[in-house]
Amino acid sequence: MRHTPSCRHNTFATLANLLLPVLRTHWKERLVDLFQRITIPPGKRKGTPKKNHLLYLESILESSTNTAIVATDQVLRIKYFNAEAARLLGLPKQQAIGRSLEEIHDRFASRGRELRKVIDRLRSRGRYHFEMWHMGHFLDIQISVLRDSDHSFVGLLLMGRDITSLKQAEEEKKKTLLRLQRAEKMEAIGLLAGGVAHDLNNILSGIINYPELLLARLPADSELRKPLQSILAAGRRAAAVVDDLLTMSRGVAMNKQRVSINDLVSEYLHSLERRKLSSLYPDVRLNFDPDPNLRLCRCSPIHITKVVMNLISNAVEATGTEGEVSIRTANESATGTDAASVLLEVRDTGPGISAADREKIFEPFYSTKTLGRSGSGLGLAVVWNAVHAHGGTITVQSSDQGSSFTVRLPACQEGDNTETATSTEDRISHQGNGSVLVVDDIALQREIAGEMLAYLGYGVTAVSSGEEAVEYLRHHTADVVLLDMVLGGMDGAETFREIIRMHPSQFVILVSGFSESDELDKALAEGAAGFLKKPYSMVDLSQALAQGRAEIRQAKYTREEQCT
Repeated sequence: MRHTPSCRHNTFATLANLLLPVLRTHWKERLVDLFQRITIPPGKRKGTPKKNHLLYLESILESSTNTAIVATDQVLRIKYFNAEAARLLGLPKQQAIGRSLEEIHDRFASRGRELRKVIDRLRSRGRYHFEMWHMGHFLDIQISVLRDSDHSFVGLLLMGRDITSLKQAEEEKKKTLLRLQRAEKMEAIGLLAGGVAHDLNNILSGIINYPELLLARLPADSELRKPLQSILAAGRRAAAVVDDLLTMSRGVAMNKQRVSINDLVSEYLHSLERRKLSSLYPDVRLNFDPDPNLRLCRCSPIHITKVVMNLISNAVEATGTEGEVSIRTANESATGTDAASVLLEVRDTGPGISAADREKIFEPFYSTKTLGRSGSGLGLAVVWNAVHAHGGTITVQSSDQGSSFTVRLPACQEGDNTETATSTEDRISHQGNGSVLVVDDIALQREIAGEMLAYLGYGVTAVSSGEEAVEYLRHHTADVVLLDMVLGGMDGAETFREIIRMHPSQFVILVSGFSESDELDKALAEGAAGFLKKPYSMVDLSQALAQGRAEIRQAKYTREEQCT
């Protein structure tokens, strides 16, 4: 079928009218003038010949760098195909011009749409819109019917925009929103858990410490020892659950030391908890591949041990009746802005974690296990919070061949003088002497601390606020101040700074079950001698005070040496 210049003229005129809304504003007046010139009969217009105007129009359409434009004639042969269409569709212009749109409709169709169905809809609607994925690009496609001045069908116009970056931005926005919602959810649950845990720790002090005092005073053959030991064990288990709540809230106070992750894994693998786990899953093999040159990591041994325990127990339970769990440690060098780190990987041969569950496994109280048999759903939430509280990261990979959890924790830097963790015997020193000022706003805490200190041989004075502590030390002395970090009125950090301002060499042991880690770290950096975590045992208290006495004696000896 041969097309007359008038047909070509009508096609371009209609095309221009459709394009006007999407072209840049500063082109509109020129294009309107141009199309008026084209549509005015030759005898009634002056100026540039129509052919030049058409070339001018084509050059404008060709210069579009963000919109692919394709136009066909009545029988759907491609008559116009700009450079952006060639780029986005991967089809050279010379191969497209003159070909039937039906021959290459798969390049324009989305999700297998038949072109004829699209055309049928176009006849009734005049316009059709869809999105498609092609050659690594998301394309927004609009197909419109071209009609001449008599409203006769003269072809189709296809306009496509590359919206890949827009789609990526939308996906990133969704992910960011999801992360924000998850963070807000974790924060809300954490605040609730932290507040509850703080109160529970104060209650548990009595449940743990009074049985300790009674056991210390009872003869070895007393029939009361066994029930008291059961009460003490139950109290310690409750304290461990409360500690999980505090870890989840990321408000737990952590006593950080330089430790080897290899040692923590080995200790767990030889623990009673691991033996109990193995008795439930006797056919699951545990393999440990430690890096013999693993760098030390500055962390809380208690909390990273819980990370190790939870990851291994989850891996064993996921593996089921038979399989293998592999534990590996390694050093990772610094790269770019990332500091050197220590890697802990726990891999299982279980059935894997579904995509839906992977999105939720670190959320508190979410569990696919049987409630009451395999935990409360706090395990991985505790892991996530403990790792992030140490400035680390945790990643998960899973398939039907198994799952892998990889933890990265910052490695100790050269010059880190943090105390190295050492094993200590649970031994109570009975030769305590000197005076201790107990500062706590909970009466039960003051009473319990006073009785334990008196049993250990110390003189005790107790006050209920930071203001009272400061006023007491204005007129009296104390060898040691046992200072709670969470106080009404002047809080522990403020009280500590005021005490140090008055007595720069005062020996202060900080006490807390719930404290912002940065506040605790600041106080320790500013000269606090040590830290006791609530609920602390009599052994913990004895050892902290014994260390304090040694440091006080060393300080006095140093001053005497300087004087002589």
